[in-house]
Amino acid sequence: MNNLPEEREQRDEQIAELLQDGMTIEEIKQRLQTSYRAVARVRGQSGIAVPVGRTRRSREELDDLEEQAVTMLRAGATQREIYASLRVSPITQTRLRKVHRIPVQPRNGRKTPPADEGGPLL
Repeated sequence: MNNLPEEREQRDEQIAELLQDGMTIEEIKQRLQTSYRAVARVRGQSGIAVPVGRTRRSREELDDLEEQAVTMLRAGATQREIYASLRVSPITQTRLRKVHRIPVQPRNGRKTPPADEGGPLL
């Protein structure tokens, strides 16, 4: 496909229709000979949700897991312990720590305040 504006618009309409029909990204990629990125872009722009049962975790499950992770972070659990217990990624844990202003536990066990409170940067 040459990706002229008209062709791209037509392809995007086809992708949107197939997504609404419940096809997977892989199926659409093969059928239309397009990229993952194109299908994901159309899904995002069109606001087409991933069908129920295909998502890994619901928003409610994620909110509950994040709440549990915050509780564990405040109790001093390590990232490894939280990941092993809840399968919440270290990146998400870091984001939660920042949002909830939970100080980092240094390896020697002393608590330090967040950097913007004048504590040492670790």
